[in-house]
Parts: sequence; C-alpha cells; structure tokens
Amino acid sequence: VCVCVCVNWFCVFVLVVSVVSQLIAERLSSEVSTLKVTMAEATITVTVMHEKVKHAVEVSAGGTVADLKAEVEAVTKVPVAGQKLIFKGQSLSDPSKPLSATKLKKGSRIMLLGQRHEPEDDKLLAAIAEVQKSAQAILKRADALDEEIVQGLDKGFLDKDVRPAACKKFRKQSLTCAEELMRLLETLDALSIPRESQVRPRRKAVVGLIESVLKKVDDLTARVAAAEAHPDT
Repeated sequence: VCVCVCVNWFCVFVLVVSVVSQLIAERLSSEVSTLKVTMAEATITVTVMHEKVKHAVEVSAGGTVADLKAEVEAVTKVPVAGQKLIFKGQSLSDPSKPLSATKLKKGSRIMLLGQRHEPEDDKLLAAIAEVQKSAQAILKRADALDEEIVQGLDKGFLDKDVRPAACKKFRKQSLTCAEELMRLLETLDALSIPRESQVRPRRKAVVGLIESVLKKVDDLTARVAAAEAHPDT
C-alpha cells in the first residue's frame, strides 16, 4: 500500500512539475516576443550631416542599415543608391546589418556623402542633353565640310571656274553652323540653375564642347575666306 501511495504521489509531482515548466516556458516565450515587438517599435533619432547641414533622422531601433538609408533618403533627398553613410570612421555599407550591431544610439552623428536628387534637375539635365545632341550634330556637319574644303580647296581638286561658287557655298555652311552654335550657347545661358546645383558642371562641359566646335567652324570660315582672297593659289 505504501509503495502504491508513493508511486501515486510521485506521478502527481511529475505532473505538477511538467505543468509548471510548461507555464514558465509559455510565459518566457510571451515576454521574449513582447520584448522583440517593443524593440522593433522603439525608435532612435540620429543626426545626419550632409553638406554642412544637420538633419534629424528617426529610425526603428530594431531595423537594419537599409531601413536607416530609406529614412535618410526621405529626409535629405539623397537616393539610397548614391548614399555613403559613415559612423565613427566606418562605412555603413551592409544593408542587412541590424542597427543594434552598429552601436548607433540616440544622438549619434552620421556623415552622409552623396548628391541630392532634385526633380527640377531632371528637367535641366534633359534640356542640356538636347543642346549637347544638337552640338554633336553640328560637329558632324563641320567635319564633313572640313573634308570638302580639304579636297576641293586645299588639294585643288576643284576647277578654277567652280571655286568661287564652291567658296560661297562653304562660307554659307560654316556661317550657318556658327549661328546655330551661338544660339545653343544662348539656350544654355538662359537656363536658371541654382548656384549649388550639381547640374552646373554638366552645363559647363557642354559649353566647352560648343566652344570647341565653334573654334573649328571659325577656322573653316577663315580658310574659305583665304581661298576667296587668293583664287589663283
């Protein structure tokens, strides 16, 4: 009888321990889940420095570097693809890295390198691209005219009887190219581009292209004028 009683009490004890253990495990699991949710919902505010301007960026403490970059883009207008975030001398380049592993905390200062995207810049760049396309087309015409002048005037393949008419045609073509190039420069000059805009270097490059083509065209005009001044040479 004693043995049976002991066995029964032991079974009850085991059952109680099992139930209690299960309850504790469920409670711990619930607390861990709650903690994870709390961490995910918590936010931290960091200071992002871009072009000497401070930006307050709020991000989820349970997020990743990718989440941080998305928030930085929303605040600074610097596209994620063009961002370089530097924190304590280290680049935050791994988008999947948890922010908790970066040691970021409230008030941390991050340096941002990258160019802002301005919708207005797209329109300006498109306008500049059209001017560049026109300038390149004029350059092709100038090259073709140069070849005609070389063959017809410089090498003397044109008969003397037709040289005056040819010179007149060449001069007209070169002057037309010059006029078109000047209009392109006026178009670029008329574009209203902010002083700090990243579009300015692009416009400067296209101006340089136009000026080089204009120099070539002026040289062609001078060669034609020389041929007209000395028809017998």
